[in-house]
Amino acid sequence: MTLTTIPILDGTGAAFDHSAVDDGSGNILLGRVAFTADGLTPVNPSSEEKQDAIIAAIAGLSAARWQSGPVVLTNADQALKAAGAAGVKNWTTWGVLICDATWTANTVDIRDGTTVLFSLPLPAGAGYYPMPAGLALVGSAATALNIKAASAVTGTCTANFGGHFGSA
Repeated sequence: MTLTTIPILDGTGAAFDHSAVDDGSGNILLGRVAFTADGLTPVNPSSEEKQDAIIAAIAGLSAARWQSGPVVLTNADQALKAAGAAGVKNWTTWGVLICDATWTANTVDIRDGTTVLFSLPLPAGAGYYPMPAGLALVGSAATALNIKAASAVTGTCTANFGGHFGSA
């Protein structure tokens, strides 16, 4: 496999200096990719602000951040993020599950309404289970982002997730 580097150019045709996180022009640099996010990016953005602007630029959305707070798992759908208004999508970019010693093995589903977006099998016993790095699950417009254990629950496992919501 051959990888090709494609330079990211500014408005004048010059290549961006990728050694800086923010060149002060409103262009956000993440790794070796630049995104223009006029009106979304302060001069020295925090990593969370960069993530918001980058996700919004990629998805073409106006986005805001959310966090679910603790949700104790059951085998019924529970909203991590309630459905938004018409045209508003929810997506999760991080999550963690913390289970106690009485937890029995189960599979946890992250769902767009009732459609499974991602399944995570959890072993029995105490554990800390972060969602895989780089995972971004995008839901449908006006649909809740839910979590559900696939089978009856024994023991306690608590979820805390976060992400973004917005519309095009």
